[in-house]
Amino acid sequence: MRALLLGLLLLLGACTQSVGAPLVACVGDDECAAGQLCFAEGCGEPGTGIVVEVTGGTLSTYLASDFAIENGTLTREHDFELSEPLKLSGQVLRELTPEPNPLRRVQYTEPVSVRAEGESVLLPGIKRAVQARLEDVDNGFYSMRLPSGTFRLTALPAAATVPPISSASLLEPGAEWDIIFPSEEGAKVLQGQLVKTTDTALVPPEPVLLSTDYANGAVPAVEVQLLAADSTPLSQRVEVRSTGEFSLTLSPEARRLEQLILVAAPRDPGASIPTKRFPLSMPLPPAISLEYGDFGRPGEGTGTGVASTGAAVAGAQVLLSGAVRGGGDTTFRSKVALTGDDGAFTLSALPSNEQFTLHVVPPRMSRASVTWAGVTLSERDGALVLSPSTIALSDRLQVRGAVHMPGGGPASGVTVRATPEQSPGALSSLPVEPVDTVTDGSGAYQLPLDAGRWRFEFIAGAQLPLSSRLFTINAPTEGAAQVEVPEVTLSHGLTVTGRVRATVASKLSEAAYSQLRFFSVRTLEGKQSSILLGTAIADERGAYKMVLPAAPPTP
Repeated sequence: MRALLLGLLLLLGACTQSVGAPLVACVGDDECAAGQLCFAEGCGEPGTGIVVEVTGGTLSTYLASDFAIENGTLTREHDFELSEPLKLSGQVLRELTPEPNPLRRVQYTEPVSVRAEGESVLLPGIKRAVQARLEDVDNGFYSMRLPSGTFRLTALPAAATVPPISSASLLEPGAEWDIIFPSEEGAKVLQGQLVKTTDTALVPPEPVLLSTDYANGAVPAVEVQLLAADSTPLSQRVEVRSTGEFSLTLSPEARRLEQLILVAAPRDPGASIPTKRFPLSMPLPPAISLEYGDFGRPGEGTGTGVASTGAAVAGAQVLLSGAVRGGGDTTFRSKVALTGDDGAFTLSALPSNEQFTLHVVPPRMSRASVTWAGVTLSERDGALVLSPSTIALSDRLQVRGAVHMPGGGPASGVTVRATPEQSPGALSSLPVEPVDTVTDGSGAYQLPLDAGRWRFEFIAGAQLPLSSRLFTINAPTEGAAQVEVPEVTLSHGLTVTGRVRATVASKLSEAAYSQLRFFSVRTLEGKQSSILLGTAIADERGAYKMVLPAAPPTP
């Protein structure tokens, strides 16, 4: 009798055993206890914990909805019905008096952007975010669509003199949230001046403006913003004037906090001026003076990226980041540069007394691997000198493996996709792309990868489920840069079909081209986690087919 229950994992925690270079939890179902399956995160047994996320496809009014599948209810045919769109609604108002007064408020009619950030209730760790711009509020009332989940909301007016407002607690779709901006008299205004340093040799001391060390006074635009300790915005982001002066209108929420952070940063990321975080304490004075510190003159540093053979590495992305002079929390991050055919690159940057980190990400098909190196950028004869200037990139590892069918025998034509889970030193602005290949007639494959933690996905076609493994690839201590990963045996599959429908104008209709994501929610290392089992796209009739991991059929 073929098992009807889906083979879904009850995670026992990832193993930390070492198998040569790679670290892996399990390889095949035969390594697991009776009735269990092998997943990326470890062995698990058939059971409950299935949650399906359905997004409405061409029905743009339907954002993500989550469906918890109770034990045994997900059969070979399972339909999903999307209810009316989930909404958040309320009024957009402004106080007329310095203190809040429900009887003294008027409609706020200027444009407002509302940002909702949160996560699913049923799928731990699955983040969700929506942003809506309210242009024409109907008689002071607004409504915006939300996916299922809990959200923290922030309303950001287009007018720079009106502070942002955030919800005091997490809200769910269907709730009401009134956006109430303070009156002009009720919002505290913080005046300030941001300068580079103060020249104490003069009597009285005079501020040294930021434009001093920039040619023709072309200092990059700098913006300031007041934040809470959790990064909740307490003011708009305001551009500093050429004199260094600025004016911030603060949210009433700032009065209830003890510690605040004022962030000064370039408007254009990578501009040759640092980012600095100034800690502030309440109560704030009417005016403040802030100094970047002497962070030095901007300039250009040059270098060259070369492979292990000494050949130039062309088309690599290069980025510089780290602390710069000025004291306190003063950091700099350059714009991304590309190496030329000769491997040379030029970065606009600032000098530093400390060591920068240089991040280099070669093209996907390059032999050279992702590299991060400690470098210095010092001033010499009016120029910036990068040391070392030649960056030697190590070779990518040639990772080899093989895939077998559930009943034995080679699995040919299987797509193998490796996606980086963790790449030490890599920055989000320099993503490492997934790498794909296909198994040959013997089920073997080879991938050029960097050292790090990778999720391998094995996509075997319409009859077998997605299988995945987590491999931590370490470079061999000596010898050729080749790594053998354990062979993988694919799991049996159970096909689930059904339809997705949605209510449109009180009528149930097919939700064409909806996307379904099947998860298993399990405890991993003491924490609830959502494990993706596979995805499906419904057709024009709302019909879908999904192959999920299943226990082997009984003899």
